Amino acid sequence: RRTLLNARDSSATLTVMPRRIGDGTNLGNQAVKALGRPLLIVDLEDKDAGRRRFAEWDVEILNVNGPRESSWPGIHAECATLFTDWFALAVTPPAMPDATSVCTSGDKATLE
Repeated sequence: RRTLLNARDSSATLTVMPRRIGDGTNLGNQAVKALGRPLLIVDLEDKDAGRRRFAEWDVEILNVNGPRESSWPGIHAECATLFTDWFALAVTPPAMPDATSVCTSGDKATLE
């Protein structure tokens, strides 16, 4: 029940798949698909492909799905690193131009 509610109450689901697994992760993916919600399945062997797609998402509430530590020892540490990197993309505003690279021409500012 919790899996279905998490899928229903989120904007999108990010599923971490280290390899084939058989716990509630598959149930979670089925619930997300049945609800027609966006789903990104991340293969921990190819994090860059998932990172590019994740960076394009406009998600308000993210449901994170994946195996439990008890069924996949070490998954917590792998995901902590992954999420630290990826979530920084979501909360870091784009860099502003350096003041030294802005020139003024009349009353208009232009970038060099």
